[in-house]
Amino acid sequence: GGGGATGGAYPRALAALATLGLGRRRHETPREYLGRTGRAVPDVVPPLRTLTHGHDDERYGGRVVAPDLRAAADAAAAAVIAEVRRRRDG
Repeated sequence: GGGGATGGAYPRALAALATLGLGRRRHETPREYLGRTGRAVPDVVPPLRTLTHGHDDERYGGRVVAPDLRAAADAAAAAVIAEVRRRRDG
């Protein structure tokens, strides 16, 4: 879903990466996906790690992520999307 402090940032980043053929597989955990994607596109590791940790904390850790992390999540998603566009558009 798009709830929580990270809003829709994580799904937006994943959707962008899917346009490079790097969609998250059904059986992959978010951290496994981070590893596979990072090997293919190393420049997205720092922002995708930020998004993955926030996503994990919210979804699996039962934690409420501080609302000020929304800006960090949005910036991380923007960085992933910018790298995807750079690679896709040459």
